[in-house]
Amino acid sequence: MSLDILRIMGVTLTGGVRVKIMTLLKDLVYAKRFLARHSDADILAIPMLEDKRLEMIMDLWLEAGVHAYFCGARLDNVVAIFRGLAISLRKGLAPLSGVALTGYSLVCAGMDDMKGAHRFSHLAREILVMTKATVLSAPVWMT
Repeated sequence: MSLDILRIMGVTLTGGVRVKIMTLLKDLVYAKRFLARHSDADILAIPMLEDKRLEMIMDLWLEAGVHAYFCGARLDNVVAIFRGLAISLRKGLAPLSGVALTGYSLVCAGMDDMKGAHRFSHLAREILVMTKATVLSAPVWMT
């Protein structure tokens, strides 16, 4: 259902595995470079996302990622995490930025980068506190 709503909002999801991998690589390189070059304080100083449409798209991406995870579509799950993270880093922080960073910390843990996983899960909790997103706190605090 989330993917259908994304299509209605004008977010293109055409293409097969090759397109998904290219999208993932683009977002992965961008996120890794951005996060490596900026301190936690710099990331927390990113202005808040003002565009409610982008916030809805981020929500739908992350929701689609959860569905993909439980359906066994791991590539779609990781693409959704990085799409949500890219919106946060490029356009501004939102309460769901904490969820996107939590997903990124899980990706770091999967790549055996425990230092990065710890950094980004801590940063995700700080974003949730900063944005007063109490509803989203439970899944983030569990990481």
